[in-house]
Amino acid sequence: MHIVVVGLSHKTAPVEIREKLAIPESRMGEALSRLCSYQGVREGVLLSTCNRVEVYAVVDEIESGYGRVQDFLADAHLSLSSEQLTPHLYWQEGDRAISHLFRVASSLDSMIVGESQILGQIKEAFEVALTHKATGIILNKVMKKAISVAKRVRTETKISEMAVSVSYAAVELAKKIFSDLSEKTVLLVGAGEMAKLAAKHFIANGVRHVRVTTRNPQHAQELANRFGGTAVAFEDFREDMASADIVLVSTGAAHYLVSEDDVQHSVKQRMNRPMFLIDISVPRNIDPAVRHVDNAFLFDIDDLKTRVERNRGERLNEAEKAEKMVVDEVGTVRQWLQSLEVTPTIVALRARIDEIKRAELDKTLGRLSNLSETDRALVEAMASSIANKLIHNTMRETSLAPQDFIYPLFVVEGRDRKEEIASMPGQFRLSVDLLVKEASEVAALGISAIILFGIPDRKDDRGSSGFDPNGIVQRAVKAVKDQVPGLMVVTDVCIDEYTDHGHCGIVKDGRILNDETLECLRAMARTHALAGADMVAPSDMMDGRVAAIRSELDQAGFPELPIMAYAAKFASCFYAPFRDAAFSSPQFGDRQSYQMDPANRREALREIALDVEEGADIIMVKPALPYLDIIAAARAQMLLPVAAYQVSGEYSMIKAAANAGWLDESRAMMESLLSIKRAGANLILTYFAKDAARLLR
Repeated sequence: MHIVVVGLSHKTAPVEIREKLAIPESRMGEALSRLCSYQGVREGVLLSTCNRVEVYAVVDEIESGYGRVQDFLADAHLSLSSEQLTPHLYWQEGDRAISHLFRVASSLDSMIVGESQILGQIKEAFEVALTHKATGIILNKVMKKAISVAKRVRTETKISEMAVSVSYAAVELAKKIFSDLSEKTVLLVGAGEMAKLAAKHFIANGVRHVRVTTRNPQHAQELANRFGGTAVAFEDFREDMASADIVLVSTGAAHYLVSEDDVQHSVKQRMNRPMFLIDISVPRNIDPAVRHVDNAFLFDIDDLKTRVERNRGERLNEAEKAEKMVVDEVGTVRQWLQSLEVTPTIVALRARIDEIKRAELDKTLGRLSNLSETDRALVEAMASSIANKLIHNTMRETSLAPQDFIYPLFVVEGRDRKEEIASMPGQFRLSVDLLVKEASEVAALGISAIILFGIPDRKDDRGSSGFDPNGIVQRAVKAVKDQVPGLMVVTDVCIDEYTDHGHCGIVKDGRILNDETLECLRAMARTHALAGADMVAPSDMMDGRVAAIRSELDQAGFPELPIMAYAAKFASCFYAPFRDAAFSSPQFGDRQSYQMDPANRREALREIALDVEEGADIIMVKPALPYLDIIAAARAQMLLPVAAYQVSGEYSMIKAAANAGWLDESRAMMESLLSIKRAGANLILTYFAKDAARLLR
């Protein structure tokens, strides 16, 4: 089965072609029945709007399916020959067809990006197809997903919030002056098309009172009736302006109709309540000197067009975010479609395993005829359990592997030194010689990487031992790369473990000095790279740190060395055991001024986007379990790999509960790691790495 779309739109066909191909609502049911009657067409949805006509179908074969759908379109419209129709058609299949549908539903393919009408039209097309039983399991899923994606785009971006028409820009500006339009009065002076359209927008946004004046009293009355308003004699409108909160002027007059004195008089009568004036006439009908009147806000056609252009640019920026969402959601549907293909195989596999199990049981139990009924039942239960586990593993949507993990290690000065960390049972501070042995064991378990945290004997206010070329981490990197060359070594880039005050930046008069700290981080990253680190991981949360480190590494001859940025690092209580392990608790204050508020999701995504722009290669969310929503959003919106740090508090919490007998440690460990992977993490930094790897083997 293959998903295809065949159609044309405002981008490929002029209106005279589109209108001939359009399918009226009264014929939609008959058209769907005819579409699905073509050989090899299994499901179908027809989308027919003023800007596009598209057929979404599930077909047996791609090439013949394209042909059948094109035949349907040509046969339905005898006034268009195939030669006339073909040059305007586009064809997509598989992921591209699904992506096209998602983009259409999200208004990314619309004439005006961000418009909301298309989503309603998609819903109607789907409902009609459902009513006429033209869809099946595949298009039902894909169309519902398209609607879901479009809602997500409108919720998580601002693609529909900014006016891209002059008439609506007037409404947008009015809302900035009057937050609530429900009790406001609009006075229309003249009856230009843009003025009438603006009036509709004002009414749609809550304006209840509309007053209309034109040089033709009959025309004014007709417009007033149309908008449920009141007609005003043209010669009296200047006096009437005082009753209007919003004055919109659009006439063909060649001179100013509204002067500075007129507006000054109106504002005075209004007791200085604000007055919003919009002049969309060319030539202008309101004297620009009105801008000098206090509490009068004048915008002309150029002001509105400037705002429209700025908004159009902003919508395009938001559209880029939406495109990333579409890519991610297409991947979700692809996985679902692949599962459909696999299902018959799984059913067959299940039957075959049951057949083998039964045959082997009969053979074995036949040889063990002296077994009691209880023992026979135990053997059968064991065989069924083995079979079920084999099937269960083939059907899992999310799985863990040792190479998913990065194992954190603490390195200290000295030799043959191994100190257990009281608040992190099973974790140790290790001297370099013992750390190398640990690294060798980690590699043997199939874990792909370690991350090193240095604990120096000497600390100062700048954390200078952290960027000493012969520092503890630098020596540890060299030793591990020499003895365990196949293991990736990541280094933490932050000065908190090396400062005597425990903060992640240089402190002066109680304030963190961001730019001065960046110089320390640059030096630290450079010395780590020179020692042989495979990747650096800045965890400090200073502004601009990724760009500074990227620049330093490039200049030092390491342009390919990747950066794993702690992009969303929250001010969390779950870090407490780590600070005990690294002796890095702040000696005064806390780190909330440069770590993130746990309440702020959108801020986290902005910070992640900034790190991506500055050159991060991997983005990290820390902690993991309390912030699964951030991991999922980062995976959905960013194209880079996502790492998540299951921090010390998460580790110690499970250890403590297991030690008290409240939890099964292995099950709690694996469930928490699986949830982090399921949320979207490609890599997991975890103190459970070794234990989990052993279970997975």
